[in-house]
Amino acid sequence: MEVAAELNLKSFLKWAAELGISDSPTTCTTQSDSCLGNTLCVSNFPKAGGRGLAAVRDIKKGELILRVPKGALMTSQNLMKNDEAFSISVKNHPSLPSTQILAVGLLNEANKGKSSRWWPYLKQFPRSYDTLADFGKFEIQALQIDDAIWAAQKASRKAEEEWNEVTQLMHELKLKPQFLALKAWLWASGSISSRTMHIPWDEAGCLCPVGDFFNYAAPEEETSNYEDRGAGKPYSLQENGTLKSETELDAAARLIDAGYEKDVSSYHFYARRNYRKGDQVLLSYGTYTNLELLQHYGFLLTENPNDKAFIPLEPDMYSLCSWDNESLYIHPDGKPSFALLSTLRFWAVPKTSRKSVVHLVYSGNRLSTESEVVAMRWLITKCRTALEVLQTTAPEDCKLLNILNKFQDDHKFPEIKEMPPPLASELCAFIEKNKNVVSEGICSMSSVARRSIERWKLAILWSESIKISQHIFTSSQKFPFLQFSERPISNIRSLGCQFRRAYSLLSLNDLQDNKGARKQKTRKGRGIGSGKGKTAGRGHKGQKARGTYKFGFEGGQTPLRRRVPKRGFKNPFSLTFQPVGLGKIAKLINAGKIDSSELITMKTLKDSGAIGKQIEDGARLMGRGAEHIQWPIHLEVSRVTARAKAAVEAAGGSVRRVHYNKLGLRALLKPEWFEKKGRLLPRPARPPPKLKDKVDSIGRLPAPTKPLPFVTEEAESMSAAPA
Repeated sequence: MEVAAELNLKSFLKWAAELGISDSPTTCTTQSDSCLGNTLCVSNFPKAGGRGLAAVRDIKKGELILRVPKGALMTSQNLMKNDEAFSISVKNHPSLPSTQILAVGLLNEANKGKSSRWWPYLKQFPRSYDTLADFGKFEIQALQIDDAIWAAQKASRKAEEEWNEVTQLMHELKLKPQFLALKAWLWASGSISSRTMHIPWDEAGCLCPVGDFFNYAAPEEETSNYEDRGAGKPYSLQENGTLKSETELDAAARLIDAGYEKDVSSYHFYARRNYRKGDQVLLSYGTYTNLELLQHYGFLLTENPNDKAFIPLEPDMYSLCSWDNESLYIHPDGKPSFALLSTLRFWAVPKTSRKSVVHLVYSGNRLSTESEVVAMRWLITKCRTALEVLQTTAPEDCKLLNILNKFQDDHKFPEIKEMPPPLASELCAFIEKNKNVVSEGICSMSSVARRSIERWKLAILWSESIKISQHIFTSSQKFPFLQFSERPISNIRSLGCQFRRAYSLLSLNDLQDNKGARKQKTRKGRGIGSGKGKTAGRGHKGQKARGTYKFGFEGGQTPLRRRVPKRGFKNPFSLTFQPVGLGKIAKLINAGKIDSSELITMKTLKDSGAIGKQIEDGARLMGRGAEHIQWPIHLEVSRVTARAKAAVEAAGGSVRRVHYNKLGLRALLKPEWFEKKGRLLPRPARPPPKLKDKVDSIGRLPAPTKPLPFVTEEAESMSAAPA
């Protein structure tokens, strides 16, 4: 097996060299049997990502280490250019996004086998991935935390929906049965998610041979702190492949160390730091948490400086928070983020004093020991509550990982009776899921069981890292100021006075003049009793001599508050449906204007005169004349009453509620309008969330070549019935 893999790798590197891929720092290279050897070589790093690229010499930071020409990049554009049948089939499906087109193209090339141009490259792909979309129900539940479970379920549903959307295209390409299955689609979408790189002309990106051998390096918080950076000068590419001054790409300071160079039409990879001979050369894909790495790439880091344990706030706290929810988290070392700490400090201050200290909170200052205790106690309680509701603790996860590692070596589980209840329940659930491969504690270790265990371990490692972050925070040794005050803060009023005394001089609204600095002004014309004038130039009597008008006074006419009705309103979002009764439909069927053996849509009702031509939002099926329906009919309407639905189903028919927006309704009723304008029929619109429970499916035009399922079944049953 290892010999075959080595031969495949050797032939792949030779194939890559023929395409112009090279790790030489200069463009002038001689013909070689391998594209590597000048700067890099393929090596194995068991504890740091597995197969990767190692330095064969000392490499300086910012040096060009690999170039891949544009013709060697696997893009949807290249695949359609080299395969005319694939290009024609894709053009028949203009609504498919570029990522799905690239995934189908990858399956199409794998379907060709050795005749494919990309076959040496495809043999380097793994047979399966460990992204969240590949997780089964057991592995998803092993994540334990609701946010991660929701993300995994969403990724699984999305992959299945995308597979359903491209099934017709894959059938048109006449792929083999194994490449039409959902498992093959998960492999293709996992390859696109974990191996593609950004290119400016295609959102799906590209598959870069040799370039996807680099393992991931998480960027640190201070990404611009490098030893050899020279006084903030810009860099440019020299002839020897290093970076110099005056360039737009600063490989020493950016998070992503590769990019497509338009002027040379190739993809370039640069060293993000200095490497010695034998070191693994790493590539940064960007800043990701462990959950994001697991979702998109199928792995996680034991020490990820960018990992986060998110903390949900109470409902009343969100009004005080000016940051989004993604900024409220705890770092892997147990420190709360600036946004989370500032929000809690602001919340801990009494309401009467918040206005005067808001600038201090957002400056990162600690206000007082008492407020800090209130904020930290709330956060500690929140973390402990979150840890208590989980099935296992961090030590139990560590013990379970040791059991799984030992099981992978000797293929035998320990005695379940001797384990703690949480671990026993986890192992019992795994054995129940893998009944066909586990018996009497001994496992045959099929590929299914091995992949399940690896994904289970990834789920345990992720949940363990989140638990450790919250557990570190709950330790009071990290917060020595908690020892200053162990008593509860009950006198909130005294605390408010303390804040007012401390910060009163810092607030403009509290500044006052010295006593006697301002004298009361003389007010004239306030009446005979004041002794300083009577009318002040307004005259003796009349409306102009009076005070201000009463609020809402309009000169005597009926004011607006009385003209506007008190109750009710006209809903601008209301829907208007034309009613049509079953009796009228039965009458038209008897008259031969409607064929009861075909699907009756709103266009059928309009053409037959059952409903008027001015259809605003659809039609509503009513139960009037239900006794006249004595044969099965199948209808598609916008709404249906309970009586009408029961009458149709009692006769052996069916009614489906379909959602149409204005444009979709026009496409159904007047398709010739789009043909006249030279436009394609629009895609069916999805119903808004409030209407999802009122419809059975999205409005779709029936395919002209595909018979309706219930009509076909009825025809078969009639033909099979005895004469």
